[in-house]
Amino acid sequence: MSALGRFWRDKFLPHVPQFVRNDFWRILFSLFFAVLLTAYAHRSVKMKTVMVKMHLKGIVVSFVPAPGESLELVPRETESTVDIDVEVPGDLKDLKNTDFYVECAVTKAQIDAKEPPPVSIKSENVKTRRVIDNLNVQAIRPERLPLDLDYFIEKDVPVILVYDGNDVMPGSRVVDGDADKRVKVRIRGPRKLLETIDHLETEKIPLSNMNRSFSRLVHPVLPYGMWNDNVRILTDAVRVDIRIEQKKLKPFESVPIRVLFGNGPHNLEVVKIEPETVRIEVDDVPDISADQLFPFVDVSNRTLPGEQSFDIKCWTGNDRIKEIKVDPAHVKVTLAPASPASK
Repeated sequence: MSALGRFWRDKFLPHVPQFVRNDFWRILFSLFFAVLLTAYAHRSVKMKTVMVKMHLKGIVVSFVPAPGESLELVPRETESTVDIDVEVPGDLKDLKNTDFYVECAVTKAQIDAKEPPPVSIKSENVKTRRVIDNLNVQAIRPERLPLDLDYFIEKDVPVILVYDGNDVMPGSRVVDGDADKRVKVRIRGPRKLLETIDHLETEKIPLSNMNRSFSRLVHPVLPYGMWNDNVRILTDAVRVDIRIEQKKLKPFESVPIRVLFGNGPHNLEVVKIEPETVRIEVDDVPDISADQLFPFVDVSNRTLPGEQSFDIKCWTGNDRIKEIKVDPAHVKVTLAPASPASK
């Protein structure tokens, strides 16, 4: 036997059982696990380094105030969207549209421009809701979007009193306050909408059987047809003073009475009117004069001659006049058969 054979028989083989019993299986398992881990790492690195293309449609575009701009943008009724083409690592090929969004910063000057220029959408505007290494934005369609935005503002507007239509007690009237002394409230809403609101109205204030001034807490409301979820009245209720005073009537003396015969044939004619003039009192409105008052009697339905009593009515074309008093309220008219010449 050679020297190598004797070494194998005398020196190595006697130790084989102890070696296999104490270390062999542990070493073999460790070696197998290291091989698997190396293969997995190699596959993961390969997947990450392999980029896949994705074509995403309907990615939501959000507009936000630019840094330093104290704006609160009004939520738009419909969101703008774009389509994007991207490259992502292969292990992220299952990404969805909701993992992406586009964010563009805008300024107040851009929004206030008479004809706001379109906003350019760039690759840096594309954002992700999770960390994606090596994201490559290849295309954005469209590359520009029209700027149609609005922001919230606040402003003070006067409150106009609205009554329920029931009149005050006879002989009284409501005195509206001066416009520059009206109560004002603050409202908040989209700038474009608030620019069309120059006042608010109150809820209807009842006046039935009132004959003296009073104060009342009333709720301001938006003008009819101006309701909007984004518009808020920041003042819930205001105290208003309603002034009621006795009416002041303006008198006009000796106003001539007119006689109306109607459109048919005149079988009668007026011989005498007692009295021929009356005294009229009307609301003291600006620029009222006697030639705007027309007291009259209507004899068109009378067919018999003789002295007859008629109620005096008065017409005026001035819509601001609400009360008219005629004294006397009745007049005597003497009618006679019409002469051939007057028929």
